[in-house]
Amino acid sequence: MNTKLKLLCMTLFCILFSVNSLAQTGKIDVRGTVTDGSGSPVVGATVMVVQTNNYAVTNDMGEYMLAAVSSDAKVEVNCLGYLSHTENVMARAIINFVLSEETSLIDETVVIGYGRMKKSDLTGSVSSVNPDKLISTPSTNVESLMQGRIAGVQVINASQDPGAGSTVRIRGNSSINGSNAPLLVIDGFPYGDAGDLKHINPQDIVSMEVLKDASASAIYGSRGANGVIIITTNKAGKSQTNISVRQQTTLSQFTSELNLWRDPVLMALISNESAVNGGLTPSYTGTTNANGVYYPSIQELQSSWTTNTRWDDLVFNKQPISNNTTVQIKSTNATTHFTASANYMKDSGMYIDDTYTKFGGNFAVEHKVYDNFTMKASANIVHGIRNNKGGLSYSRNPIFPVYNEDGTYWTYSATDYYHPIAIRNLSKNRKEGTNVIAYAGFDWKLAPCLSLTGQLNYKHGETITDIYNPKKYTESGTYNKGYGSI
Repeated sequence: MNTKLKLLCMTLFCILFSVNSLAQTGKIDVRGTVTDGSGSPVVGATVMVVQTNNYAVTNDMGEYMLAAVSSDAKVEVNCLGYLSHTENVMARAIINFVLSEETSLIDETVVIGYGRMKKSDLTGSVSSVNPDKLISTPSTNVESLMQGRIAGVQVINASQDPGAGSTVRIRGNSSINGSNAPLLVIDGFPYGDAGDLKHINPQDIVSMEVLKDASASAIYGSRGANGVIIITTNKAGKSQTNISVRQQTTLSQFTSELNLWRDPVLMALISNESAVNGGLTPSYTGTTNANGVYYPSIQELQSSWTTNTRWDDLVFNKQPISNNTTVQIKSTNATTHFTASANYMKDSGMYIDDTYTKFGGNFAVEHKVYDNFTMKASANIVHGIRNNKGGLSYSRNPIFPVYNEDGTYWTYSATDYYHPIAIRNLSKNRKEGTNVIAYAGFDWKLAPCLSLTGQLNYKHGETITDIYNPKKYTESGTYNKGYGSI
């Protein structure tokens, strides 16, 4: 009996010592189970101590164990298909979790061309893009924002020039000679082929759906044979007056330094060696060629020649800055809902003065005239300006200057049509356009089970391209004594 009593005392002492040690360190081991609403274990759920790397994964029985958890910490459980759940530890050694199923995905409502319905009731192949993920991506056209976000949709950006469009394909090409571009529908209006939509501000997009199978043809006929991209923009807001401002600034740069001649002496040495090996006369010998251009000798380049032009620095922006600013206003009262936004965007390219500038405005209003009669209207207006100064030569010989002593541009000959600074300063290639997409309609509820809806859409677009090449420094200008076109 005394032996049993001693063992019991020693056990109690160990327990009290362990509890006292844990209390002093503030750390405890937490274990428990994770089950669903029916009591079945949830396998593979991640149980993590918030803001730490301490986590565990539930086993086949839904059990987990976390070691050395602070008594004031929080434990969170996450599992695909279930809502996340968080519990405060509060010095509890056993915490059991019961997870609820995530039903918002199957209850999500999507636009399908002829109305809206739940995803769970949809039989066709429809994909949605979360608009919240679009506004954080810098881009001048909406289609490129879908890149990598929708299975079966291929978006190719052939150029990184400011304002450049993109090529969109849904499940590949379907025609040899015809168009393979999907149909673009904006607020119920068939806009045309997708690929160059710069007229919609991503922050004005409420939803974007892609119809990828035969159901698109059933709705839109042959125009939907290559798939359909449906975009719905902001309509009248149903909240109190709200003003928001969003500013996005983007910096760009080359991924590596351009591989150009930086040492004129080494360049001249290799050039002379190449000419000798080919049986030709070397250029860098301190002589003047047939065009009247003087090429210094190697000795001159090493001692007295001071010109070393960094043509790439004169042609390229080191870090072009692009700007995108949007101001949005939403307001409502008992009978009227109103939304308006203004957008200014300037996309700067890698070439100096190579830019795309866009001014846009979008508004929508919904007014309840009577209890059973509502009128709606919206408009999206965009004015874009593309100032094309790209494609300039940056690999000219560094030993020659930009200007002559009299201030004119230095050229190799009378047929030197590639002086980048002369072309940038004297030539003009400007494209300016205005696009309008407008909508007006009404909803008239004639009876509890009968409604009459009318809708009118309007689309207008105009573009002016203005080109001018001076009679000197450009080929078309030289042969035409100055060339211009509109």
